[in-house]
Amino acid sequence: MTHRSDPPSPLVSRGLALKGWLLVLLLAGPVASGLMTLVEVLRDGVDGVDGLEGVADVKVSPDGLFVYASGQGEDALAVFARDATRETLTFLQVLRNGEDGVFGLAGSSSVAPAPGGYHVYATAFDDDAVGVYRRSTSPPGLVFTGVVKRDGVGGVSGLDGASAAAVSPDGRHLLVTGKLDGALTVFSRDATLDDLALVDLEGGGGVDLAGASSLAFSPEGRHVYVTAEDSDRLVAFRHDPRAHDAGALRYLTEYTEGVGEIYGLERASAVAVSPDGFNVYVTGRSPGSLAVFKRNPGTGRLLLIQAFFTEKGLEGLEGAAAVLASPDGLSVLVASPPTDSVTVFERDPSRGLLALRSVLTDGADGIDGLDGAIALAVSPDRRSFYTAGSAEDALASFHLSLLLRDGFETGDLSRWSGVLPPKDTR
Repeated sequence: MTHRSDPPSPLVSRGLALKGWLLVLLLAGPVASGLMTLVEVLRDGVDGVDGLEGVADVKVSPDGLFVYASGQGEDALAVFARDATRETLTFLQVLRNGEDGVFGLAGSSSVAPAPGGYHVYATAFDDDAVGVYRRSTSPPGLVFTGVVKRDGVGGVSGLDGASAAAVSPDGRHLLVTGKLDGALTVFSRDATLDDLALVDLEGGGGVDLAGASSLAFSPEGRHVYVTAEDSDRLVAFRHDPRAHDAGALRYLTEYTEGVGEIYGLERASAVAVSPDGFNVYVTGRSPGSLAVFKRNPGTGRLLLIQAFFTEKGLEGLEGAAAVLASPDGLSVLVASPPTDSVTVFERDPSRGLLALRSVLTDGADGIDGLDGAIALAVSPDRRSFYTAGSAEDALASFHLSLLLRDGFETGDLSRWSGVLPPKDTR
């Protein structure tokens, strides 16, 4: 049985008795800054910027030329052009529910660009829907296609409280979580067509996905991981990209807070997979945590190897709402709305372990735009990092520096210590 005692000060420690082995983390406080440099903050209603009221999500297009933001407070989708050289954003347009023929965008909650960048999908929490948008070149921006898949219409279900969406790496499927339905809906898509076809539905009386809040594909697309916030759970599915029927997803397994020595999943809010596919990261909203899993790429099954909690030195995990694994595999970032901060961990690529690197806090050390930090995105060229500050209707843009200056690359183990588990043979 795991003993969860208060950590000694000034270190943060956590013992995890997992399958007969013991992992103890010893983390010092934040180290040298300079990892990120604030470039600019764009605010709703300032300098012509529109569509960012209650911003809930931010994504970068696959080619790095555009940034999209969901303005939940004004039922909108904002579009920005990105200058990759100067790392600045220019406001292009806002698509708003009920204006210029746009519908199905009430409670705009998330945005998901397709791998090719031609289509962009926007979920709407209040409309229980997902809408299809197409990228245009003249003028640059997005065009609403008129295609909206809505819960209870045309045989579609599982979209009540549509909260998040993701396109499979091969571009064949769009998956959408319905938080109020506790469901995961699968649509098939064609890169050349605007329409979506219903393929599968998980949850809603079958697999327990109560409070489905976030999802992530493995890099090769064979597995999907979904957080169920109301069940304190992470659910894993097998994904068959060739399927055009109910076989697109197959339930694999689940990991639940307090069951089988699993911790860090209380009010599981967000999930991310490392770019090499060897680790899965899950944030817990209450009171705040980050669980680190080792992933078997063949089976998709997970093994808990680390867990961080909101305790002495880790206040930046309180109410954790988003997690991001950087494209280079060297860092993991967590957004905390209650503390208006982003916590940065550096990752050892060979072992998947994390070490606390720094905490960016709104109003400290010149940092701005993080009030109510709720979403994270990074550009494909790994130069720019974006946060959505829901409490100040803002997007903050940072220049992302190289993270490994004195950590794992030089063999410095002073900030963590552990006994690793035996080799996973599953």
